[in-house]
Amino acid sequence: MNRNNFLPHVALALVIILIAAFAGQVRQWRKHRPSQGQVAARRWELRAYPQRSDSSDQRQTAQKAEVFVHFKTGTSAEAIQNLVTRFHDRIEDRVECENGLELIEDEQGESVAEVIADYKDSPDVEYVEEVYQIQADGLNPVLPNDPRFEDQWALANTGQNGGTEGADISAKLAWAATKGSDKVVVAVLDSGVDYNHFDLTNNMWTRPDSLATYHDDELGDINDEHGFNASPPA
Repeated sequence: MNRNNFLPHVALALVIILIAAFAGQVRQWRKHRPSQGQVAARRWELRAYPQRSDSSDQRQTAQKAEVFVHFKTGTSAEAIQNLVTRFHDRIEDRVECENGLELIEDEQGESVAEVIADYKDSPDVEYVEEVYQIQADGLNPVLPNDPRFEDQWALANTGQNGGTEGADISAKLAWAATKGSDKVVVAVLDSGVDYNHFDLTNNMWTRPDSLATYHDDELGDINDEHGFNASPPA
C-alpha cells in the first residue's frame, strides 16, 4: 500500500471508531434512562411534596396567638418588656388611646388560652383579653331603593365624581348586618323635613295618643304630631 492510499484508510477507520463509540453511548443512555412512568411519578412527587419541613417550621407558618394585655397604671415600659421577654413573646402593637394596653404576640407556639394563663396572674397585669376578629366579608349587601343612592358618596364611595374609593361609612355592609329597629327613635335637628315623602312617611315618629300635645306659654299648643317645629310662626 503506497502512502497516498494509506491516509484515506486511516481517516475512514477513525470515523468508524467514532461512530461505534457514539452508538455505544446511546445504548448506555437508553439502558439507564427512566421510563415515562418513572418521570410522571417523580413529577407527581414534586407536586405533592413541594417542600419538606419539620413541625417547628409548620408552627412558624401557622397563625400565632395574640392577646390584649392591659398593664396596671404605673407599670414601667422596662417592666412590661421584661415580662414579655420572660414569656418568650413580643409586643406586636401598642394601643395609643389606652395607656398600658398592649397587643402581645406569642413566639413559642402556645395557644391563646396558654398565653392568657401566662399573664393573668402577674401583679403588673390588670386584665388579659383574647383578640376577636369581626369580618363582614360573607355578607350580601342589599342596596336601598333610593334612585339617587349612587350619588351619596358618604354612604358608598366608588370614586364617583372624582372622589376617593372607599372613603365612606360602609353603609352597605352595615345594612347587610341589620336594617335597624322601629323601637329606636332618632332625633334630627335640621331646618325641616318633608314627612310626607315616600322615603320617610312609613318611618316618621308619631306622637302617641297617651302623650299630650306640647304647650308653650307664649305660643300656645304646638302641633308636634311628627316632631317639634322650633321656628316661630311667620
